[in-house]
Amino acid sequence: MELNEYPLVSIIIPFYNCKYVQRAIYSALKQTYRNIEVIVVNDGSTAHLPMIKPLKDNIIYIRKKNGGIASALNEGIRNSTGEYIVWLSSDDLFINTKVET
Repeated sequence: MELNEYPLVSIIIPFYNCKYVQRAIYSALKQTYRNIEVIVVNDGSTAHLPMIKPLKDNIIYIRKKNGGIASALNEGIRNSTGEYIVWLSSDDLFINTKVET
């Protein structure tokens, strides 16, 4: 089966000044299920932004005014194109088979 024959899954990572955000993004990008888009929503962060810079070519990066986790998640959903949506907290990790399973 071709990659584009599998449904696209949007992994949304809202974050605000979280020092673990890079680890969360890496865990999303390492999924065994390959038809994904990783959407990182910066909810007005001022700290830890350099951690994201090296990953910007592999993610969809959205910056918005601080409004809380729900508003950041909703912004990610609005900008997603996947058939399915998965939420990953910026201080959490996915095991490599999370999306596939």
